[in-house]
Amino acid sequence: MFLNSAASFVTQNAFVRFPHGKWPPPQSSLSSSSSSCQWSSTVNHGGKGSPSKGSSSVINRQHNKNHKVIRAVININTAENNAVPDNQLILAFDEQKQKQQGLGIDKFLSGKTWFITGATGFVGKVLVEKILRSIPDTRKIYLMIKAKDTQAALRRLKTEIIEAEVFSVLKEEYGESYESFMLAKLVPVPGNLAEAPELGIHPDTADLVAGEVDLIVNSAANTTFDERYDVAINTNTRGATNLMRFADKCHNLKLFMHISTIYANGGRSGRVMEKAFSEEDVTTTAAALDVAAEIQLALTHSAATPAADHLRRLGLERARKFGWHDTYTFTKAMGEMMLGDYRKDIKVPIVVLRPSIIEGSYAHPFPGWIEGNRMLDPISQNYCKGRMTSFPGHPDSIVDVVPVDMVVNAVLAAVTRHGAAAVTNSSNNMVNVYQIGSSVSNPMTLSELFTLYYLHFDSSPIMINGKPIRLSSPLDICNSIDEFSSALHPPDIPAGSRLGRRLRQDAIRMATFYLPYLSFMGRYDCSNTEKLMEEMSEEERAEFGFDVKKIDWRHYIAQVHLPGLRKHVMKERLPAKAHV
Repeated sequence: MFLNSAASFVTQNAFVRFPHGKWPPPQSSLSSSSSSCQWSSTVNHGGKGSPSKGSSSVINRQHNKNHKVIRAVININTAENNAVPDNQLILAFDEQKQKQQGLGIDKFLSGKTWFITGATGFVGKVLVEKILRSIPDTRKIYLMIKAKDTQAALRRLKTEIIEAEVFSVLKEEYGESYESFMLAKLVPVPGNLAEAPELGIHPDTADLVAGEVDLIVNSAANTTFDERYDVAINTNTRGATNLMRFADKCHNLKLFMHISTIYANGGRSGRVMEKAFSEEDVTTTAAALDVAAEIQLALTHSAATPAADHLRRLGLERARKFGWHDTYTFTKAMGEMMLGDYRKDIKVPIVVLRPSIIEGSYAHPFPGWIEGNRMLDPISQNYCKGRMTSFPGHPDSIVDVVPVDMVVNAVLAAVTRHGAAAVTNSSNNMVNVYQIGSSVSNPMTLSELFTLYYLHFDSSPIMINGKPIRLSSPLDICNSIDEFSSALHPPDIPAGSRLGRRLRQDAIRMATFYLPYLSFMGRYDCSNTEKLMEEMSEEERAEFGFDVKKIDWRHYIAQVHLPGLRKHVMKERLPAKAHV
């Protein structure tokens, strides 16, 4: 097969590139009547040996830690010149897999049965939609939904998933048969991650799921920064462990995937690497962390002093003692630690994916889809309404953002990469960590982000009471919470009103939690994720790509994300061109 654009061709066992950039090579340097191209059959099979005597082939064997690569340099002999350097053919092939085959995502995921938690959430919905749209012959997806019984779970499935806007592409594709298609694929399972040993699932249903499921994805999370300590631990820490214990009963399981957050790394600085956590990985001088003791502490305080404010303060105190900014990231980190402790209990690979700040879709199922306010969105919404003129942080801090569809694509690629390997290597139960973010490969500073906010809303201002809110400049980046609070003067709300006081308190609370993230000067390494992408074929990258380097931030923020936020969250009727 000839690939003219790359001036190369692919045989079954080798990739051959011609240095002239075209095929055939120039006749001045290659005579078809006198050239010879011979090489030993040992190259095709990767066996030992050397070319037969008289052959013009020179074989160089190279190895790397991932797989064996054989490179063969074949000199084309001609009547005029017995060894023309620029007529060398460079053959390189991988004995483990052909590059053009990629990971085999379609092949591996076809016919699989999934068990997914957190499917009614932002990431969970996009994951379910992507599976059904790109792998339509998926056998079944069990969705654990927090509900009192099956009928309540079914109602939530219909209202929160089947009727959700993110599934509009599938709805258009299947037309009148859309609901029947969805109900044939999606099975609601009432349950609760905090309940052991079988997640609060009815025993008969638990046995059914355990007997059928191939792949488990935990996308459930409580993302409130200052959540009650007991509530956050139940979902983010105990939930991960309880789900792994359930996974141990799943006879056909190929892989366990846990979606965490890149900020579970806590207060680490510099270039933060992709490594699994242990209880010794605290970032302060405090004593080593004991996760079991933290769980017991939260439950004890919950029983003795159920006041919400006390339990919120407790969570923040414990998080900051051990080097995390807030209860959310601390309890997510402890959840990862528990996975590491229990990894020997299941004989399949464990994959942890840590996304950075997840925002609206880049391209699929359509650009700009978002549900609810993500981390950065309250800032842009208050700014566009004239309620904020500044925000605390550092202008050169990198705002690490990744679109939700890229996160989901990375999930599917990692599931395939390690799930397929588990079929031939059932003893691999190590924790494989992937971070997906943009701070290393495509950084955007806080100052640049705020400038893009200004450019968008200056071009297409928000209308309040029929009048446009005109902004004079980007948000000023201040140094402290005090400086920020002194500049809070919502123009559309009386300063002394109850609403004004509440909005002021909410803004200060938000800024307090955001300041550590928007003044962070480190970067999050994503080498494992980049290597994963390199293993994908061109076809897979087109359908399941997650290359953050290709994001044009001006286009994404001003023309995709903010218009999507205004349409899907703020429910605003936008003019035809609501972008820069």
